[in-house]
Amino acid sequence: MKGKTIGLLVVIIIILVVIYLALQTTPEVNDQNGLPMMEEFLTKIVYTTDIELAATAFKADCGLRDGTFDECGTVCEPEAEFCTQVCAYTCDLSDVESSAE
Repeated sequence: MKGKTIGLLVVIIIILVVIYLALQTTPEVNDQNGLPMMEEFLTKIVYTTDIELAATAFKADCGLRDGTFDECGTVCEPEAEFCTQVCAYTCDLSDVESSAE
């Protein structure tokens, strides 16, 4: 019984951490085009986790960057060891970086 209680507490703590992290990731606005942008890495842009927004403008922006748009990309940095599984509009720029070399 004690093991089940500890397991339940661990699950509750993990859920609370995921909720906390989701609430902490407020998108900033990219001054160039007014689109929300949560993170910008060398090989990827994370626009927003609000997939209720129309994807058209994000796809266009990603196309201007010669990237590959993903409607359900990851919010984490490319080399992250752990990552919450949350869909986000992202733009993969890894092909752009490799062709520039």
